[in-house]
Amino acid sequence: MKYFKYGFYSVIKKPLFNMLIILELAAILVVGNMAIAAYNSRSAFYEPYKDILTQDGFVFIGKGLGGYDQDLTIKNMCDSFEGDVTVINNYGFQILTNDDWIGKNVVSIDSRIFSKLKLPVVEGRWANSEKTKNGEIEAVIFRGKDKDDERARLGSVIEGKINDKPCKLKIVGVIAEEQYVPSLAANLHINNIKGSVMNFYNVPLTSSSCSFFVSSSADEILSDPHFIAMTFSFMYYNSPPSDDIRQRNQEQLMANSKHLSPLSEYNKNSLDYINEQYIKLLPILICVFVIVLAELICSVAMNTRSQMRNYGIYFLCGCRWKDCLKISLSYSLIILIGGCIVGTAAFLVFQNSEYAAMFEQNLAMNNIYITLIIAAVILILSLVIPFMQIHKTSPVETIKEN
Repeated sequence: MKYFKYGFYSVIKKPLFNMLIILELAAILVVGNMAIAAYNSRSAFYEPYKDILTQDGFVFIGKGLGGYDQDLTIKNMCDSFEGDVTVINNYGFQILTNDDWIGKNVVSIDSRIFSKLKLPVVEGRWANSEKTKNGEIEAVIFRGKDKDDERARLGSVIEGKINDKPCKLKIVGVIAEEQYVPSLAANLHINNIKGSVMNFYNVPLTSSSCSFFVSSSADEILSDPHFIAMTFSFMYYNSPPSDDIRQRNQEQLMANSKHLSPLSEYNKNSLDYINEQYIKLLPILICVFVIVLAELICSVAMNTRSQMRNYGIYFLCGCRWKDCLKISLSYSLIILIGGCIVGTAAFLVFQNSEYAAMFEQNLAMNNIYITLIIAAVILILSLVIPFMQIHKTSPVETIKEN
């Protein structure tokens, strides 16, 4: 603790100068974490579909209009693909109840995607892919224009019918307004990001109808061929097919799909979208980091230079010369800790402000890891010059010169 005491004395000796350094450190940490959080936000949209988009196959929408016979044709096509293929379908339904609250949308998402979505909720949690002990299907809800309806509350159980089959939906999570929700729209270019994973999401208007999001594996009625044509599907090969099989499958898809794109196209465009903002911010972050690091190194060097006489006195009082380097290290640590505290406080205040919605933010463990790495690099490099100054200077010569 004595080293920190001496380091603290060094800080308060030049309070304004050191406070400026602390604020600059805080600034680089805030900006850096905002950039990382924005990257995380975009990456989070990609992760549920990553294992699919990296396969050899297609994303498609059938030509049907939601009629059972037309949808069944699409279902039969999916079942008749040749070769070792996997088909992943998503479904759209309506749940009909006995009261006036009828015709609410139910979006049934394949469990391999649904379990990885984990989209932010303002209340409750993301739904599981299995029924509850009471036979209820867990659902996450976007309330839209029904936000004031008591039946759209967390914990409510909606009893009704889907395709004339009884079911119960239990609301376990609520998605906030102006937040992304899974989209099963018939147009895969709705977000103007052509061929991107973002076309699997949408930001519904507050005037939109209430929608339930469930896992298709929770009940067999959620994997019914009804309305398959109103959703997007995936088909990919588990092992490389022959050219003839590939050709015949593709001909089927082209004949029965109103939208057809290779998964590789979606994967590339999705990665470009994820990295777009990060690439733009990276040069700025590097420049700011270099400037702040240079100023910190200079401040530590100046502090070490001004403290050399004190170090000489400490030496005469029994302090080892290498202990003086520890005092310099303590000074750097105090500055760094101060920057981290101020930066964290500023970032949390921003996160809870009305302006946070203007930025895509998703905090994850890499925020902590990268912050620690930045702090470690700054700390190590800031000790280079002080180490050289103290290592090459004799305590006796220091006292004589001063």
